[in-house]
Amino acid sequence: MPSASEGGEFQVSAPEQARRDPDVVVGTPAKILDLTRPGGRHSVGPMRPTHEDKVKREFQRDARMSYERIEWVVVDEADVLFADPDFALWTEAILSDIQKPYNLILTTATISAHLSKYLSTYHPNLTRLTTPHLHRLPASLQTEYVEWDRRPGNRDPMVLRKLRDTWAEEARQHPGWKEKSKVIIFCNRSKKVEELGEYLTREGIKCISLTSESENRQRGSNKHISAFLKPFPGANRKSPIERDSENSPDVLVTTSLLSRGLDFTPSVRSVFIVDEPRNEVDFIHRAGRAGRAGRAGKVVVFTDGKNTGAVLGRRAEFREKRTGGTRKISAFDAA
Repeated sequence: MPSASEGGEFQVSAPEQARRDPDVVVGTPAKILDLTRPGGRHSVGPMRPTHEDKVKREFQRDARMSYERIEWVVVDEADVLFADPDFALWTEAILSDIQKPYNLILTTATISAHLSKYLSTYHPNLTRLTTPHLHRLPASLQTEYVEWDRRPGNRDPMVLRKLRDTWAEEARQHPGWKEKSKVIIFCNRSKKVEELGEYLTREGIKCISLTSESENRQRGSNKHISAFLKPFPGANRKSPIERDSENSPDVLVTTSLLSRGLDFTPSVRSVFIVDEPRNEVDFIHRAGRAGRAGRAGKVVVFTDGKNTGAVLGRRAEFREKRTGGTRKISAFDAA
């Protein structure tokens, strides 16, 4: 089963291997386009070419793939692939290239208003199977709200203070822990990620900042954030105790780039949300990076006070509500 990931190495490493007929191909929209279209992803919408893209183009031309025998198409994280402007262009291009009829399956944790409208317009006969009782924050996840100090320039110090308070509280409650827990901080903008990351680093916090534009984002590898990720089964990776704790970062500052698709280590026990999420979907994915698989966790939501009710309302939408025996579900859950 060949696979191709965004910015990653092709598992099909030579033309003679690529000519074999696979039963299943797994890949990101960009890589699928690179294998199937002249010009690849660059033939669809704007794209910032990189040196590695240019180096690989010759190989990608040789390792062509057709949609000739496609019977099934599965789109995972459909709410992202049909909502994000770049992903949507690529995903729709792939679907338009595949000869009909074919079977289409879309999987998503939540059905946003945008996705619901898209499905009604372009796939009106698609059968929707929804699980509204499933898509809410786990009971093991504690939620805390912190109101910003409104004095100018005080926000970054507040985040720093809350980090230190979180670790101090853990040390009191769990004196046997050899390492402090990991914390993921979500911001809305890349500039804010860089600014906050630089501030925390200056204050002595072992921190890594990651955005789609980050220079330390290694193509085809997650090694730069391996301290925060759960090892793959059977992978030859050191356990958290065996890693170099002196150099291992304790804090990851990022955007919604890392709010999906990654299995974080149990040592990630806290998530800080310093910018109000754009919508309910964004909130649940960010908050859900902690307290996974029934483990205890905490999400700290920073708010300016006047929006506290909105944030609380957003949080409440993920709790189970019952009126007359029927649970209310918010619009993004609704089929």
